[in-house]
Amino acid sequence: ELTVSFTTHTFTPIHQSLTVLEPGTAKEAVKQFRNIMGWMGDRKYSYPDTLAQETLATGLAQQELRAELYAQLMKQLSNNPSPESVERGWQLMTLFLSTFPPPDSVENFVAMFIRDYAPNKPAFTRALHSVIYGGARSSPPSLAEISVLISEFFQRPLTARFDANDIISTRNAAVASAAAAG
Repeated sequence: ELTVSFTTHTFTPIHQSLTVLEPGTAKEAVKQFRNIMGWMGDRKYSYPDTLAQETLATGLAQQELRAELYAQLMKQLSNNPSPESVERGWQLMTLFLSTFPPPDSVENFVAMFIRDYAPNKPAFTRALHSVIYGGARSSPPSLAEISVLISEFFQRPLTARFDANDIISTRNAAVASAAAAG
C-alpha cells in the first residue's frame, strides 16, 4: 500500500521528498510538489504559470532536484482521476522536456513512462531525446514563453531517426559508440 501511494496521484501535499535528498534540498522538493499540484489544478493557487516557471527555474538551478521533479510529476500523472489535471500534467512534462533533461538515474524511467502513458508518444519521445542530447536551457522560460512552448510542442516536425519504442540513454549511446569503435 505504501508503494502504491508513493507512486500514484494524490490530492494532498507530500511531507517528504520521494527521492533521497539532503535536508535543505528535501524541503525545497516538498515546496515544488505544491507548485506541481497548483499547476495541475490539484490544489487551487492563483497564477499557475508562475508556479510552473518557479519549478522550471528550480530544476535548472538545482540539478540535484531534477530526478525528484520528474518523479513527482510522474506520480501526479499516475492514476489521476481528473482529465483536466492529467492534461495539465502532460503540459508540464512538455515544459520539463523543453527546459532540462532527466538525470541518468531516472532517464530510463522517464522514457518508459512516456512510452507507456504519454498521449502523443512520438512527440514526447522526440522531446526526451532532444533534451538528453541537447542539454538544458541556459535560463528558464519566461511567463510569456510557457504558453508558446506548450502550444508549439505538438507542432514540431518529427524525424525518422528515433522510434517511439526506442529507449535511448546517454550511457547506452556511449557504450554503443565504444563498441562500434572497438
